[in-house]
Amino acid sequence: MKSIQLAANCRLFARVLFVSLAVRGAEVAAACPLNVSGLPSARLTVDGVLLARYALGLRGAPLTSGVAPSGVIAANAEANIANAELALDIDGDGSFTRTDAIVVARSLAGMPPSSWFNGITPGPLATRKSPAEALSHFNAGCPPALSPTRAQASRFLAQATFGGTRADITALTQSNYSAWINSQFTKPLTSHVALVDDLVNRFYGGNDSQGPLANVESVFRQGAYGEDQLRQRMAWALSQIFVIGDSTTPRDSSIGSHYLDALNRNAFGNYRQLLEEISLSSSMGLYLRHMGNEKEDPATGRLPDENYAREIMQLFTIGLWELNADGTRKLDVMGNPIPTYGQDDIRGLAKVFTGFTYSRCLTASNPGICLYGSRLGWSPEPTMVPDARYHSNSEKRFLGRTLAANRTATQDLKDALDTLFTHPNTGPFVSRQLIQRFTTSNPSPAYVKRVADVFANNGSGVRGDLKAVLRAILLDPDARDATRIASDPNWGKVREPVVRWMNFLRTFTRANGEGRAYYDFNRMTPAFAQWPMGAPSIFNFYRPTYAPPGPIKSAGLAAPEFQITHEHTIAATHNEFHLWASFNSDGSYGSHSDDYAWLVNLAGTAEQMVDELDIVLTHGTLSATSRAAMVEAINAVPSYLGNLGRAKLALKLFFVSPDYLVLK
Repeated sequence: MKSIQLAANCRLFARVLFVSLAVRGAEVAAACPLNVSGLPSARLTVDGVLLARYALGLRGAPLTSGVAPSGVIAANAEANIANAELALDIDGDGSFTRTDAIVVARSLAGMPPSSWFNGITPGPLATRKSPAEALSHFNAGCPPALSPTRAQASRFLAQATFGGTRADITALTQSNYSAWINSQFTKPLTSHVALVDDLVNRFYGGNDSQGPLANVESVFRQGAYGEDQLRQRMAWALSQIFVIGDSTTPRDSSIGSHYLDALNRNAFGNYRQLLEEISLSSSMGLYLRHMGNEKEDPATGRLPDENYAREIMQLFTIGLWELNADGTRKLDVMGNPIPTYGQDDIRGLAKVFTGFTYSRCLTASNPGICLYGSRLGWSPEPTMVPDARYHSNSEKRFLGRTLAANRTATQDLKDALDTLFTHPNTGPFVSRQLIQRFTTSNPSPAYVKRVADVFANNGSGVRGDLKAVLRAILLDPDARDATRIASDPNWGKVREPVVRWMNFLRTFTRANGEGRAYYDFNRMTPAFAQWPMGAPSIFNFYRPTYAPPGPIKSAGLAAPEFQITHEHTIAATHNEFHLWASFNSDGSYGSHSDDYAWLVNLAGTAEQMVDELDIVLTHGTLSATSRAAMVEAINAVPSYLGNLGRAKLALKLFFVSPDYLVLK
């Protein structure tokens, strides 16, 4: 009787798996722990059945009986499951059980994470008892290979890229989020240095003083038309943490493009390496004044410049206040936040950042003049090197760490950066800001902690792995739970102007053969209050904690992008989008042309065109009120303007609609 019931349970469980997975039609590569059949690219229906039977206690021939295609060897499948048991142990009780198999089945069936543990009581040894914990482990071991709908794919691409084209959206519906991320990690890097040098030589008369314009063009070219969209979006996010600005620093093409390449190069790298490259970057050295920074001189009372020491702590690593692992502030016994550092820490760390200059100064006939010139940006070089003559050789104390006297600049720099990188604040501080740049301005403490935990350990004992951090941000249950769109009014973020402009270029224009992405940049700053490498200060275009006066601030929420969203920019941005949609993008410069053909083909029926734009631009979230107003306006377009006029009006309406401006 017991064996009959076991067989019945097995058939029922396997059938649930088969039906749900057949609907999805998903596949997982052989490296995935779920691929226990050993087939090169097995369908989950095969492996799912094997896992269900194994969880119900079947071994040997009953494990593989009737499994198609034939030839799956029971002994091999059993061994594969045993070898992958840690990855398959969803609830963390030490073994793969029926509970784990049920959670796997529900996730693969496309059920929302909130329902994964319904009716299940995790055992006393379970260490992962919530959907968030289960999904975090499952993503680390084997992401669910679910094919998203068009609306879901579009929303994901809006978070992870500068906007998905129709082709991008279609391709993602035939794949899955994890596979897309993996594919992006393999995309080749395009050099800003090479592209900027080419632009300067061809279009700016070889004049390096025009570097700022060429650098911006390069950012737009790669962001709008590059295939490595996740890298470009991450580099843009990092540029708003490691801020430099054109307004106060020489930014000719010879060093500005190298700085952009450092962000691109490290977007999928390690945060520790990024910290070092930024600290030795001439662009940052000029901007925050540690280029040519001299050691202290007791005779004259001279002290090292403290600017970079202050900002690398405040903005790049540990922040102002001690944090819990979930990004919330620690409080003292009086309920007050606890500062992470004081003036003595700044003074001690400032000594580390002394003696860095251009390599030519090491052999200059007058090193003092060379050092002085380096601080003014004369004949800049991309990277700084240490000059022992100007590096402080005294003891350095900061953040509870003491660096002995008479060490080299390289030794001091390494230990200082290691101290900042391994500080418990750095993970949650950086993770929260990156979440804000990709998915939501107000991440839950649990969301921050899950990402910060990955920052601390990517699952293989590596700290600061930005690939793992990106994956954690984009695949987190908070980010992927589409029910938040309607149920959580605090979820989402305002789309910043540069992202909106890139989205327009990417979705509705095509690049011409001359390799440009030109825009009248003199109009960009007053219209948007934002442009690449154009922040007004080290504090970026907006502060991560900024909240506009009113309901948002009263609720204790943040809305950073609202710091550059006010009466002037709203009106000016509206006018710019009107121009973009009305003409051939900026065809007078020949850099790109409109690509409205697909939209014009839909324009004969206003409802059909609006519904397609809803998928592409607002990801299926367009309100009924907005839809009705748009359809009415489009139907009122005079007939002599034709379908092209209807299409252009639709674009204007979408790009200024609140449904688009706030990414949910």
